[in-house]
Amino acid sequence: MFAGFALYVKRVNRVVILFQTLIFFISGMLYPPDMLPEIFGWISRSLPVTQGMHIARLSMMGLPVPSELWLMLAFTSLICLAVGLLVFSHFARLVRKNGLLGSH
Repeated sequence: MFAGFALYVKRVNRVVILFQTLIFFISGMLYPPDMLPEIFGWISRSLPVTQGMHIARLSMMGLPVPSELWLMLAFTSLICLAVGLLVFSHFARLVRKNGLLGSH
């Protein structure tokens, strides 16, 4: 998504850092996502990195990882990949249409 946005806007460093920081706090890297307010908990559960962190924690503690967690990781990863590809293709089309591709 950010690659497509960067094609159009050119300077996305601050936006990327803002989203990375937001994902860092929402994904449960510092604390369990269950401690978040409900709206942030819903967003957190929709991020593949949250399931990945949960799988990593369970594995490091020697606990079995439920197959539902692997399925949720695969599902959210595919959804994020599809959304990212759609956003990138939209911005790529927009840049080509407006002739902005050579202005980097």
